[in-house]
Parts: sequence; C-alpha cells; structure tokens
Amino acid sequence: MPFTPLTEPPDGTPDGPALVVAVHEGRSVFVVDDDAPTDGLFLGLLDGRWCVAVDVRDEPDVDLDLFRDLRALWGALDEVTWTIAGRAAQLVDWQRTHRFCGQCATPTEPAPGERARRCPRCGLAAFPRLAPAVIT
Repeated sequence: MPFTPLTEPPDGTPDGPALVVAVHEGRSVFVVDDDAPTDGLFLGLLDGRWCVAVDVRDEPDVDLDLFRDLRALWGALDEVTWTIAGRAAQLVDWQRTHRFCGQCATPTEPAPGERARRCPRCGLAAFPRLAPAVIT
C-alpha cells in the first residue's frame, strides 16, 4: 500500500470514504473509514484515499471506549495504517502545542505548502519534531 505524505489535500473532494484517525490525549486513537472532516489535519494519500487526523480531546460526545492506545494496536492494524495512526498522533499533539508562538505568544497560522505553523507577527516557524530512534 503506497502512502504519499502531503501537507494539503488535492483539489476537489475525496473519492469515497477517507481514513480518519481520531486522536485523544495524544496516544489513544480510533481509526475508521468515514467522510473526511473539514477541520481535520490532512496527512496524505493512501492508495488515492485521503488520510485525515482529528483531535477529539475536547469533544464532549466522544465514546472513549472505542479508543485504544497506539501500542496496543500493533498487530491489530496493518503496518501502513498503524504507521499513519502514529504519525497522526504526533501531528495532532504538535498542532495542539504550537497554537501560539514560542517567541512572542501571537497565535500561529498554518504555513501554506509546508508542514509548519508560522507566527504572523515575528515570522517564527515551528515544524513537527522528528524523533528517530534506534534500538540495538
């Protein structure tokens, strides 16, 4: 299954349901095929299908029994979907913690064409953290 990471969705609407990764508390996820939410964080395309992450931390009507820790889903999801869910959890957490500029406290805005949030006042750009790990 080829996954193509993208920062912005292609023009138009998705053909069919999207892969939606709902994230609660940064690590707990629920993966479902559904309509692409308009307020979601676009992740890319999986075999032409939109992949979108949504932060449901502050949603009052969320059934938390549906959510599982990402580590518990290892083996229950195929590897590509599990990897997308992990990236979704990272990006939702990054977006939540970078709503304001770390230099001048102005609300940040998405930077068009790149995975970044930029301060309109001082120009500081915040990019998602890369945390590679090697266990030997």
